[in-house]
Amino acid sequence: MRNGFLGAIGTLVAGATLAWGQPMPYGQPAYPYAPMQGGYGPPPAVMASYGGYGPPQAYGPPQGYGQPQGYAQPMMPGYGAYPVRVVPGVQPMANAAPATLPMAAAPSVVAAPAAPSAAPVVSTPEGSCAGGSCAGGSCGAAGTCSTDGCCAEPCVPECKPKPKKDCKCFFIQPEYLYWWVKNSPMPVPLAATVDPNSGLPITLLGPTSFRNDAFSGMRLTAGGWLDADNRFGIEGVGFFLQQRQPQMAIRSDAGGNPLLFVPLSAPPSVPGPNVAVASPGLFTGGITATQATRVWGGEANAVYNLYRCGCFQANILGGFRYLGLEEDLHINVDSTLLGTGQGNGAADRFLTRNNFYGGQIGLRGDYRCGCWSLGLMGKAALGSVHQRIEVTGGSFTTSAAGATTFSPDGIFARQTSGLFPGLPAPTVGVRTRNDFAVVPEGQLEVGYDLGKHTTFTVGYTFLYLNNVVRPGNQLLSTIVAPIPAPLFKTSDFWAQGVSAGLSFSW
Repeated sequence: MRNGFLGAIGTLVAGATLAWGQPMPYGQPAYPYAPMQGGYGPPPAVMASYGGYGPPQAYGPPQGYGQPQGYAQPMMPGYGAYPVRVVPGVQPMANAAPATLPMAAAPSVVAAPAAPSAAPVVSTPEGSCAGGSCAGGSCGAAGTCSTDGCCAEPCVPECKPKPKKDCKCFFIQPEYLYWWVKNSPMPVPLAATVDPNSGLPITLLGPTSFRNDAFSGMRLTAGGWLDADNRFGIEGVGFFLQQRQPQMAIRSDAGGNPLLFVPLSAPPSVPGPNVAVASPGLFTGGITATQATRVWGGEANAVYNLYRCGCFQANILGGFRYLGLEEDLHINVDSTLLGTGQGNGAADRFLTRNNFYGGQIGLRGDYRCGCWSLGLMGKAALGSVHQRIEVTGGSFTTSAAGATTFSPDGIFARQTSGLFPGLPAPTVGVRTRNDFAVVPEGQLEVGYDLGKHTTFTVGYTFLYLNNVVRPGNQLLSTIVAPIPAPLFKTSDFWAQGVSAGLSFSW
């Protein structure tokens, strides 16, 4: 169709060019100007260079023919008969118009280049082509017509939802997590000694933080579309990280070296309300602090497809989110009197729990190119975090005979300040409160299709909680007067890491 159209245009251009080069009949104006007053007058003389034909007066009607049939009167009154050129050996046709004498040679016309010959197009019935059939008319946005009679596939697929029979409507995705979390703070000193040269105290353990190594965990995501156009869907996510128990400790040798004590003033001072743990030649002992950390969470969301065109789609999601953080700090101190077997010790426990509940909204974009896919997601949840602090403690003394006595006061966890006058008390008990919190999360994921229903994925996730209580921040060791009320000292928390998994869809 396109070749025929171009050929017709070329023929029209060539014909128009030849027509423009033909002379006008004598006695007729060369251009359609309005006639001047008095008429046009006789036609101008013909130059002698026109093929040796001489003036037009020399050409009368052809001998033996008389007035041409069908031309009883001149074509235009007042202009005389048309000059006729007689070609020897050629008899004019009856009732044919006489040939006019050319005023000048027609300009040469360069023919338009012929359109390249196209391969024959096969007429394919409508409905049997993926991109449309040429038989139904122009291919339009679908592209050009190919040799098989079908419209060629466009560079960008058409913006239309997939039919339900071809879509992947449900999926389940288990993933292995390898994450890191923010280190747990220990803002108070746990152990100190005395510099033998200067006699000044030196902190050996703390203030510092518990260094958390990488956590292993699992995450499971499942969901699906609820309608044929893949516009409305649901999904759920649950994850957990294994429990980690980082530890910090220091202990003297068998002879009680070096001198160790728990400073209960800031900065550590000697003398002061300190707890002796080890002393050279007198008793030996040590201090150990262990903290266990657990992180888990879940969410349930409704999903709506905002945009889908070709290889890209964008979805908005909203729903409910839960996030849990639990940390359990144990501080143990023990001492043994050399040569007697008599000993004493203390144990403190600070347990904190943060449970976040809130509404969530997010946006997720997915791009696919062949077997590869790239996903980017951002979410933010606003709600309430329920914070709980449990503090327990105690101490014991063992006599040389093996009798043991217990006290409800530890070193940092105290019910009274009787053992350590001037120190904050009581600190033992359970305290709770609710506070506002925000949980944003970002996720990047790359996938590769292993088969029609299986995709291998790797990704990165960053999770943040702006308001949490952590055990180390609840320790009160300094001498304070008057005794303060228990405080909820808060900080933030984050977890981040990589993931790898398989997504199964059907």
